[in-house]
Amino acid sequence: MQEHGGHVPEDKVQYLVKTPYGRGLVVRTRIDPHLDGTIKSRELELLDWKNLPSENDTNSASAARLVRSGPVRPATLFSCADFPSIDPEEQNDVVTPYGRGRVTAMRPETNQVVVRISSWRLAGRSTVTCHLNKNVVNVVRSKQIYEMSTIEKIEYAQELKQEANRLFSGKRYQDALQFYAKAVDAVRYVQHKADSTNEMRADLLVVMVTCSNNAATSCTKLHQWDEAEKFARNALVLMDALEDKHGKRIHGILLKDGFPDIKLFGEWRVKSCIVIARALAEKSSTEDAIASLKKAHSFIEKYTGEENIKNTSLQSSIKQLQSLEREIKKLHKACLERRKVERKMERKRAQAMFGAKNATPKEDEKKDGNFSNNPSKLPKLSAPGLEDGNPVTKHSAKTCSPSIRSVRSDVSEKSTQSLRGDLKRRVSFATKIDDRDDDKDAASDVLEWYQDSEVLIGLAIFAGMALTTFVGLNYFLFSPKR
Repeated sequence: MQEHGGHVPEDKVQYLVKTPYGRGLVVRTRIDPHLDGTIKSRELELLDWKNLPSENDTNSASAARLVRSGPVRPATLFSCADFPSIDPEEQNDVVTPYGRGRVTAMRPETNQVVVRISSWRLAGRSTVTCHLNKNVVNVVRSKQIYEMSTIEKIEYAQELKQEANRLFSGKRYQDALQFYAKAVDAVRYVQHKADSTNEMRADLLVVMVTCSNNAATSCTKLHQWDEAEKFARNALVLMDALEDKHGKRIHGILLKDGFPDIKLFGEWRVKSCIVIARALAEKSSTEDAIASLKKAHSFIEKYTGEENIKNTSLQSSIKQLQSLEREIKKLHKACLERRKVERKMERKRAQAMFGAKNATPKEDEKKDGNFSNNPSKLPKLSAPGLEDGNPVTKHSAKTCSPSIRSVRSDVSEKSTQSLRGDLKRRVSFATKIDDRDDDKDAASDVLEWYQDSEVLIGLAIFAGMALTTFVGLNYFLFSPKR
């Protein structure tokens, strides 16, 4: 350790203790370099000490001085005393004789606490739970995200996801979106190490895909189409990457956890494609939206074959895909109607360009209604992925992460935006869609400019005049002199 006066880094494990001035957080511990292990002093931040003026003193001279001086440092106490730990409560992070963990329950009748150890674990997802006397545990500050290990970040994301599901069920879509986004950000840049197990990698994939899909659905509720497309594409990329490793260890673990191929590569990918198609349609990218719907339909055809239909254990997924297929059909029909209107407007503009005796484009827009402002009504999406709200781990996700109560305080309680009345309440998709027949019907109703007889006659006259002029010039310029 450095001598007194030099910079001393903050303690990695910061204890919460009782002081004569209220609760204190041990920020730094200085060791005497001349005496091995002897604590020279501790620097404590007094959490309950108020050095700001009260509301009644805002006009006082001291209040004015504090405002002019800028941000006020928290009250600090320097002492070499060994203060006792504060009393543990549920969800507190604690240090025990067996490692670091989190309090999951209190036993006041026996003066004991139940602690789930997080600093080490058994094989797979097995964890260790200890019943300890309250006097042998010391409360510490919860870890920040950058301080967490891989498994702690995954469990923290699972905890945020559960809270987001609750908010979504209560139609608080903006708040739910914030929690889903926080869950995705918590594990977005996870760097696996040598001690990262395949179970961790599988859990990471599940929480990333489900939270991305759920965040995309929340965005559709709020009409945030760009964000919805980004979240859905993120989930689709992850599932495509998993399919490339089909049959390997992580895929095998997911199968054991109850995630068959029909759910991984069927339900989840179809939901992503539908959200992408909906977002593209709302942004008037009709052709791309239709392509995304066809891609979703190909996944349904692949995983609703006769073999899967006969499998009784897959019936819930089969029904879900059939429901999603009906929704695809509705959205596909709306996109075809939109494309039909777009082509009609193109034909009208072409006719006006060549002087056809028809209405001008502006008159057509007034007659048909401005399409860009009044698009074809698109069916409303439900909440893809929310049925996967339960964590994959065998235990609850209340571990090794900042208390969810502190996270809730970051989210405002404001009401979310009201949804448009032209959208339905649930998603569903169909048994079969004949895309080719729909395309033919749509194309047959639209007459392109080059198929219009008046336009072709005008072009023929123009071409004849041009040819006559060319022949005449050629005769006078290149005929032999007499």
